[in-house]
Amino acid sequence: YCCFLFFFFFKQKTAYEIYQCDWSSDVCSSDLANPNQFFFEDQVLHDALSIAINRDELVVVGYGANGIPTCNMWNVPQVSTNLDACLTQDVDAANAMLDDAGYLDTNDDGVREKNGVELEWDYVTSTNAVRQSNQDLIKVYWEDIGIKVNMLNESASIFFDGTQASTQNIWAFPWDIEMFTTGPDNPDPAAYFNSYQTAQIPESSNNFTGSNISRMANDEYDALFLQLAAASLDDPARVELAIQLNDILSSTVIPLILRGSVSAFSNEIEGQGELNGWDSEYYNIEEWTRAG
Repeated sequence: YCCFLFFFFFKQKTAYEIYQCDWSSDVCSSDLANPNQFFFEDQVLHDALSIAINRDELVVVGYGANGIPTCNMWNVPQVSTNLDACLTQDVDAANAMLDDAGYLDTNDDGVREKNGVELEWDYVTSTNAVRQSNQDLIKVYWEDIGIKVNMLNESASIFFDGTQASTQNIWAFPWDIEMFTTGPDNPDPAAYFNSYQTAQIPESSNNFTGSNISRMANDEYDALFLQLAAASLDDPARVELAIQLNDILSSTVIPLILRGSVSAFSNEIEGQGELNGWDSEYYNIEEWTRAG
C-alpha cells in the first residue's frame, strides 16, 4: 500500500479571502464565493465529522481487501499515529462535541444550527458507483449527528478537468465539500507536502491551477515545510517534520481510505522481488524465472 488516498476536502477560506472579505456574512466574494462559514479553523467540527464516520464500513462496501482505513494524508514510509482516534467510529462522542461547541438543533428539525445558520452542505464527487456508495453511508453517519448533506456527483471528465472550461471542477471548488482520490508519486514527503502550502492555493491569479485544493492557509504548516525542504535527505529530523505536517493537513481535510495498488503474478513466476508503489512491477524482470 502506498499511493492512492481516498478523502474529502472542506472548502476553506483562503489567505486572500481573509483580507478581502467580511466574515460576518456566510458568503464571501473574492475569486469564487465560499459557500459555507463553518469550515475555517473549527477543529471541533472537523473532529466530530471525522469520528462519526465508520471507515471500516466504507472499505468493505467500496474496496474490500484493497483498502485500509486511515486518518492520515501521508501514509509512507513513516506513519503518524497521533490522529488514530478517527479509526473508531464514535457517534455519541461526536454528538457531545457538537453540543458542547454550541451546534444545536433548536427547532427540532433534525439539523443542527449555529448563529442561526443550519449545518446543511453540498457534498460532491465524481460519478462512480463506489463513490456514490460511500456518499450514501456518510450521509447516514452525519444525519446521526444532526448534519444534513446534499449528495451530488459530476462527470469525471468535468470534475477533474484542469482546463477550467467549467467551474465545476476540483480546483475551482464551488461546493462545500468534495471527495476524490490522490496521493504522492514518490517516497519523499517534501514533494507531496509542497502541494499544500498557502502559495499553492488555486485562484484567478494562477488560473486555478494551484495544487492546494483545500485552500488551507496555515502559517505553521508553511514554516514547517520550509524546514523540511531545507533538510538533507539523510537528516533524521525529516521524519518528525513529515509527521507534524501530516497532522496539520490531516486535521484540515478528512482522510478516509488508503487504497492499495493491485498486482497479480502467475504461480509459476519466481524472483519477482519485493514490490513497492514507487516502481514498476517489472523493475527486476531480468531476474524472473519460471518454476521448474
